[in-house]
Order: sequence, then structure tokens, then C-alpha cells
Amino acid sequence: MVFSVFVLEHTTNPALFLNECVRMLKKDGVLIILCPDFMGYGRMTSQRAGVSEGNSKLKIQKKRYLDAIVTLFDNRIRIPLYCKYFSYKCHQSPKFYINITPTMFIDNFIPDVDAVYVTYKNEIIKHLNELRMI
Repeated sequence: MVFSVFVLEHTTNPALFLNECVRMLKKDGVLIILCPDFMGYGRMTSQRAGVSEGNSKLKIQKKRYLDAIVTLFDNRIRIPLYCKYFSYKCHQSPKFYINITPTMFIDNFIPDVDAVYVTYKNEIIKHLNELRMI
């Protein structure tokens, strides 16, 4: 058995990681992967929303109204649209999109903003099917 919990989204070469997991398995081995489905849910937690760090509620409290509006737009429209577009492209063949500018490189570190691979469940399954894993 290969068991991976919240690792895949932190890899810079997810296809190679999955290939290695499959290689390590014995003939009837089991691969268990637990990771977020960023593209499936239309979210990218490690992607900047708005002009500065923080959520729209915090920005309103600081009277940064324009930044709060941009943050709402990013979270409700821009990022979900990007996710839809990229997930469509992944249906053709696995792409394994990498976020090269996660917020951890520009803002203060907070948990769950350090993912680099924009995980997508259907893409992972498709890749494993191509390896004849599933």
C-alpha cells in the first residue's frame, strides 16, 4: 500500500510523483491519495485574490473598499472561471498545472496557502487510468 495525505498538492511534478507511487506498489497493491480538489471546487487557496493579502471582510474593516471588491470578484468569478477553463483542458489529457506564484512567496505564511500543484481529481484519475492503475 502507498498512502499519501496532503502531499500531492505540494509537488512540482505531480505526474512523476504518481508514477513513482504506482511503481512502488506490488501487483495487487493499493494506492490511497488524500488531497484537495482545487479545480473541481473552483478554488485555489494559494492564489492571490485582490491586490493585497487578506479576505474581503478584513479589507472592508481596514476601509480598503476597492481591494475588497476586487477580492470578491477574484474569489467568485475570476478564479472559478480559470478553474473551469483549466479543468476543461485537463479532460483532453492530464496537464498538471502548477501555480508558480503561490501566495507564500509574496505574503506572510499562513496554513493552506503553500500548494503549488492545482489538484484536480478527474485529472489524477485519468492519469492513473493511463497507467492502468484504476
